[in-house]
Amino acid sequence: QVLYGDSLVLTFVADDCSEVDSIWVDGMYVGSTTNYTLQQISQNMNVRVVLKERSYLIVAHAAVGGTISPDDSTEVICGQDITYNMLPEAGYQLTAIVVDGDTLPANSTYAFTDVRATHTIEALFERNAYVVTTEIVGNGTASVPNVVTVLWGDSLSMEFYPTDCYEVDSVIVNGIYVGNMSAYTLYNITDNQDVRIVFGLLEYEVNVSTIGGGNCSPSGNIAVYCGDSLPITMS
Repeated sequence: QVLYGDSLVLTFVADDCSEVDSIWVDGMYVGSTTNYTLQQISQNMNVRVVLKERSYLIVAHAAVGGTISPDDSTEVICGQDITYNMLPEAGYQLTAIVVDGDTLPANSTYAFTDVRATHTIEALFERNAYVVTTEIVGNGTASVPNVVTVLWGDSLSMEFYPTDCYEVDSVIVNGIYVGNMSAYTLYNITDNQDVRIVFGLLEYEVNVSTIGGGNCSPSGNIAVYCGDSLPITMS
């Protein structure tokens, strides 16, 4: 009860998951503040306070190479939980999660429990990296180091340089013979690769024969490696 002409200050206290949505005085909307004053009261009055549940915004973002679900911005009612799922695309891996500016270890799920504040979450991804190992057998070199790191989906070209008297005998990729070319390209790399280059000595054929009377030793078609000598005896 209030005496004629007096005023009455009203303070509206909601619980921690509610807030004032609207205030109605004698059927008229007067605002949504937490305080209201009835001035110079001269009649009975009716005050109606409408409360609503608080909600908080959680902003989610995924870097290149994957997705986060739910994505973009989500309103969560105060006190409720929400779980996020991170999924890398083909050739990528989840490397970390950044929650409210703090970097956390990679995990495919993250849950905000009993939400009572705004939050941000970001999923970080990077392309998978693979190792290409090159082995040289014999006398020669390759245009790439013995060990090279290559990102998923990339290609790697290499050339082979035999030393004098040598040639490329065979190129073996992951245990499979692919030829004896002087250059080779690994396309669309999606796993570790092993390349073995075998250099062999050049071999020549020398034909030894006689005209007229006499003999040569050796005679006929003789195989001789590059750089070697071939003694011939004539009688």
